[in-house]
Amino acid sequence: MSAPMIGSLVGLAFGLLDFGALTFVASRNGVTDQARSALNMVRYVGVVFFPIVGWFAGPLFVGE
Repeated sequence: MSAPMIGSLVGLAFGLLDFGALTFVASRNGVTDQARSALNMVRYVGVVFFPIVGWFAGPLFVGE
């Protein structure tokens, strides 16, 4: 498996962890509707953004 693919998978794992953490925060009682809406948008952006960053960061860490 190539370094970009490994970086992308690690990025996806971080994105999914971030998705879960932000879901937990958004489900709290004291969160307003505007904040919940912003958190929902950030959740999905993170799931897409982290694997893309991992694709480019993977070779930097491995040295390819």
